[in-house]
Amino acid sequence: WEAHEAWEHVWIALGRFGDAADHIKGLIKLAAAGVKCLEGNTRGATRHANRALELLSGPLRLTFEPRLDWNQLQEWARSIAAVPPVLAEEELEACRSGGVPVLGQLTITD
Repeated sequence: WEAHEAWEHVWIALGRFGDAADHIKGLIKLAAAGVKCLEGNTRGATRHANRALELLSGPLRLTFEPRLDWNQLQEWARSIAAVPPVLAEEELEACRSGGVPVLGQLTITD
């Protein structure tokens, strides 16, 4: 959920429309697909992953530091849409207790 919140601020700053904003919205949708997987919501995960794939497939005119592998993100969205990795209850508990580390700072330039 935190990833969704963080990307939303960037998406708003980019004006919500256009290629760059679409890619950020794709990241938001991919994060939302992950949340739906954690909630056990297969339908929601599939819907968000399919939309993420659409948004991440457009042209990109931004540079991200550290570099993001857009092809890998598209493949991840495609994989989630095909077979959402919905977790069993014991796996959910392990996620809740450990949290997820932040990967670092991202710089966006046009």
